[in-house]
Amino acid sequence: MGNLMIFTLKKETKNMTLEELAELIKNSKYVVALTGSGTSAESNIPSFRGSINSIWNKYDPRIYGTIWGFWKYPEKIWEVIRDISSDYDIELNNGHIALSTLENLGYLKSVITQNIDGLHEESGNTKVIPLHGNVFEACCCTCNKIVKLNKIMLQKTSHFMHQLPPECPCGGIFKPNVVLFGEVIPKDLLKEAEKEIAKCDILLVIGTSSTVSTATNLCYFANKKKKKIVEINISKTYITNKMSDYHVCAKFSQLIKVTNILKEKK
Repeated sequence: MGNLMIFTLKKETKNMTLEELAELIKNSKYVVALTGSGTSAESNIPSFRGSINSIWNKYDPRIYGTIWGFWKYPEKIWEVIRDISSDYDIELNNGHIALSTLENLGYLKSVITQNIDGLHEESGNTKVIPLHGNVFEACCCTCNKIVKLNKIMLQKTSHFMHQLPPECPCGGIFKPNVVLFGEVIPKDLLKEAEKEIAKCDILLVIGTSSTVSTATNLCYFANKKKKKIVEINISKTYITNKMSDYHVCAKFSQLIKVTNILKEKK
């Protein structure tokens, strides 16, 4: 679905407070969250673009972030992963805890994420749809074996990262199980995401500018299905006054206030 069609959409997006969001969620039946890189920013993970310290400002995305770059320089994407894992103190933030709490309270049913950091899973969310893959998995390009990784294995000093790219026992090389530029998102993940959105009454769009076509198209799908779309972002986004019903001007970590209100009302 082309951006031109989205550009012509018009809908008034109303401002909403965290208290009002808590009330909306309290009266909901099925909440789904769609998250982007903004949810990871407060966990000390640099963004891919948009700032002087962004990943693609430091590493040329044509070499480090594309499938073509991987086939020519397969060690490069592993260098990015190794450097970020080793040089940044990555940890859960209050927003991750809030989403986990929303699930425990019975409101949040699933998380659809564009992030590859595995933090939603680490926080305790049990139904996570990782559209762009997970950095804590590696797939052999020869035998298709998938191995689970952890934070220690991705450090500079680990045996797994001693030689880049890491090699499979079969002799093939491992590729991070993430979607690089030039690759497509697996159809089964997109179908699963659409299925969850079709069941929800509220879609929380958190920490994403919605300029990436995947997020935009899922928001368009939700809008077409007459779902309430609530943006939680410190600034207006691509879907503001086009598809979203409400905009909460807040950081991801401030969602903890919503869960505190809901716990008091339980």
